Amino acid sequence: QAAGRFVRAHGRHFDRLCIGPRVRHRDTAQGLIEGWGVQPEHCATPELDEFADSHGLLTAVHVLAAADAAPPRGDHVDSQAGPPVADLQRLLRRIGAWAAGDLVLQGGPTLREFRTRVGLWLRSQLHEDQRHGAPGQARRTLAVTSGGVVAAAMCEVLELPDSHFLPLVSQVRNASFTELMSWRERPMLVSFIGTAHLPAELLSAI
Repeated sequence: QAAGRFVRAHGRHFDRLCIGPRVRHRDTAQGLIEGWGVQPEHCATPELDEFADSHGLLTAVHVLAAADAAPPRGDHVDSQAGPPVADLQRLLRRIGAWAAGDLVLQGGPTLREFRTRVGLWLRSQLHEDQRHGAPGQARRTLAVTSGGVVAAAMCEVLELPDSHFLPLVSQVRNASFTELMSWRERPMLVSFIGTAHLPAELLSAI
């Protein structure tokens, strides 16, 4: 709702709302719409789904023992209003093991497959926004998704190696804004996980 009020207060215009398929995506979108006071054209978008949920990661059995042995590196954990720190550390280790190819999620994608799916959707969406916009102005799409998709999008847009996925996903904040645009047929980063619209008591992460 705070994010929606920010969009309304600053006169931000979006032509379309794409919503990931999970319940938390739909709940987030509903809160956004309530704060925004606008009911834009919207659609369910399976490409915005997460690579896994925390339960699937923590219960996966096809994992090297080393995945749970050492603390994660290169990331920051904000445990405020979340599960115990030990569980967060274990979850991040599991994400890192999945990103490195040491953990296999039954029926789930590899990081390469996940990046490819997110990258294809992102480029297609930016192209469609350019094509369907008003003369001289691209259509603007607002997407509601989760941290893994945001991190994968950053890796794709900035052409980063897979090793950057874990540090990026551990920085994503709930109800934050990440902005992208198309520049000469290529996606370009404008801003990453902006939270200036959120009061301190609403800042939360993984």
